[in-house]
Amino acid sequence: MVIKRSVDIIRNRFQILYTCKLFFCNYNYNRYSATMDEVIDLSDSPPSNIRIRKRPRTDMSSKNSEVLQRVLNESKSLANEQIKRQQDEELALSIKNDMAKKANLKAEKQKALQLEKLEKYAAVEKEEQLNRRTENVEKQLPDEPPKGDPNAVELRLSLPSGTENRRFFKGNSVNSLFAWAQVADPRCFSCREFDIVVPPNQRLNSNDLELDGTLEEMNINRCTLRIVIVNE
Repeated sequence: MVIKRSVDIIRNRFQILYTCKLFFCNYNYNRYSATMDEVIDLSDSPPSNIRIRKRPRTDMSSKNSEVLQRVLNESKSLANEQIKRQQDEELALSIKNDMAKKANLKAEKQKALQLEKLEKYAAVEKEEQLNRRTENVEKQLPDEPPKGDPNAVELRLSLPSGTENRRFFKGNSVNSLFAWAQVADPRCFSCREFDIVVPPNQRLNSNDLELDGTLEEMNINRCTLRIVIVNE
């Protein structure tokens, strides 16, 4: 389309140049004819037996002016049409691009809203799942003995947010400590394996299926326990 438009412009320019050349050629021709007629008129009188026939003057200037004016008008009209057509094409292209941008923005907005909904749903689902697991683990925790019970063991669990104290019966299983750790520290839910460190250097692994015994048998009494994440 750009090549065709350039060819039309070049063709119009050649047509204008050709018309101008024709006009000036005719203009010079008329001047030459008028000069020759004056020379003949001012020359000495010819013999009576000789007739000098003057060549009729042809005035082409007005006709050429009309032709030139018509060509100029047509060229100007054609140039205006080309400019208008180009402006219409550019306007149509601009409208098309604007519509495409609006469509892309709308699609991106819908995608962002859908992603936000999925993230909210996943967060709610994760929280509900955590609450269900917490409830299930809390059910596994033994009842806490009253304060001052001689059969009670008071323990402290060190957490990233601080410490938490709880009492157990000496006869409670050592596995009850894992349930306590899962309820107190959410990291124990997401990780695959963790250890409970009992002073001075005893480690109880959450995946040790053979681990059994009571707190009294494991000699766990009035100490601070630490949680070590082994496998996230």
